Amino acid sequence: PELFAAAASLSGALVPADLFNIWGAERRSEFADIFGSPKQIPGTVNDLFHLCRGLKKCRARRPELFLCCGTEDFLYQQNLAFKAFLAKARIPFTWRCGPGAHDWGYWDAEIQQVLNWLPLRRRG
Repeated sequence: PELFAAAASLSGALVPADLFNIWGAERRSEFADIFGSPKQIPGTVNDLFHLCRGLKKCRARRPELFLCCGTEDFLYQQNLAFKAFLAKARIPFTWRCGPGAHDWGYWDAEIQQVLNWLPLRRRG
């Protein structure tokens, strides 16, 4: 909250530990270089569920959150799970979904929605 006024996720990989299983062996070493092992992720800055639990306790102004994901995206279930978590935790967010895959066609359209949503404020 001290650094960011807003955050947007377009087809986000919101559960990094799952990436080790979603993609094949050729990407596992890349993920291991980034995150360590999947068992090292829970409770860290790479665990969005953990960060949002802390955000719920934070008294500072919370960043506004925007999530969108195409219904044909292989990460759609992750996004639905995170959406449900935020709703249950009563952390406000904006959610969009609709037809689309994990590709630039979907993102090109949705980034326009993100730009319209962003809580931009002009400086004096």
